[in-house]
Amino acid sequence: KQWYQRRVRGTHEGRAWMQLDFQQFIVQIERFISIKPVPGKGPVDNFIKAYYLTEGDLEQWIRDNYMDYTSRHLNSLINCTTSQLSKMMQRNRLSNLVDELMKQ
Repeated sequence: KQWYQRRVRGTHEGRAWMQLDFQQFIVQIERFISIKPVPGKGPVDNFIKAYYLTEGDLEQWIRDNYMDYTSRHLNSLINCTTSQLSKMMQRNRLSNLVDELMKQ
């Protein structure tokens, strides 16, 4: 799960490539295993799609999905997406939300 959250900055085009790469990876791996769906596919796909969410939707996504990811995953997502949103205040607010949810 760690490889897909290490990106510091990204563009919409880069995220689209990441999603295409992931889909191609899944197609190739399905040729070699008999387990369907591929274990772990859902959380990775869900995480990649979260990069496209709006500010309000991202906050709700974090509330709905925080138990599936580490705080490192979520903070990486926040750092990448808030560079497009309302910068520092939004980043701090969402990071505080992650900290609060993880303490529960």
